[in-house]
Amino acid sequence: MEFPDLMFSRLSAGVKNASYFNQAARYTACIAEILHRANRNPDDLTRLGFCILAPAETIGYGWFQKPLDKADIRQRVERRVQAYQGQKDHWFEDWFLPTLYRMEIGCLSWESVLNYISSFDKEYSIDLEYFYQKCLAFNRPTSQKTE
Repeated sequence: MEFPDLMFSRLSAGVKNASYFNQAARYTACIAEILHRANRNPDDLTRLGFCILAPAETIGYGWFQKPLDKADIRQRVERRVQAYQGQKDHWFEDWFLPTLYRMEIGCLSWESVLNYISSFDKEYSIDLEYFYQKCLAFNRPTSQKTE
């Protein structure tokens, strides 16, 4: 069995019946749906976010910039909602948009997280850094693998 190079991959694009509906739009819509089902207003939450955790190198490629743009997410979810011919309009206005506006959306690098952990627990961060370096070595695309 071959596994994808997850640490160096882009967000997935499309779903079976909507090729334009990418992973960021799907996750954001799922968060809105969870809040809807729980009847929790996003404005009542202290923080609400969607964050990609990736190697700094991968973030530097710029792959996440457009998919994580709120205007792009809104457009993709709105297009998906329109496919339901009015059945999801209420959800879009009352749940999705307030959730999207409230959310913090962005990327964090593994390196910045490890650095932050190091400032609190140096010993533990050494083990995590070792593990992370192994992940980098063994999860690179085949043409970039190092031993």
